[in-house]
Amino acid sequence: MKSINVKLDEKTIVVKKLPLRKYVDLLKVLNKLPEQLSSFTNLPKDEVFAKLPALIADFLPEVVSMLTVATDLTKDEIDEMGLVEVTDVVVAVIEVNRFTEVFEKLKKAVARPAIKS
Repeated sequence: MKSINVKLDEKTIVVKKLPLRKYVDLLKVLNKLPEQLSSFTNLPKDEVFAKLPALIADFLPEVVSMLTVATDLTKDEIDEMGLVEVTDVVVAVIEVNRFTEVFEKLKKAVARPAIKS
């Protein structure tokens, strides 16, 4: 999956898989949310999605920054979106970039015992 179409009230946007440099930019924005994001690490996917509206409401500037990095939307376009639309776009960003899968792979890799040469 390289892109997901998200229907907004006034248009449809395409959320694309992020190239590595954009992913790094996204991580810089997400680093501003360490305490909130740490509460997501061991949650099932359904519970993560259930918490998204509260995260968006509490950290609107960071969410707007995240979406301007992760999509082609402008700050003004994001500011005019409703909570459902923003949540749909955030979920699309998570899904198209397979963040859950990446996190699980990294968690397993870190948990493996070190190989001695």
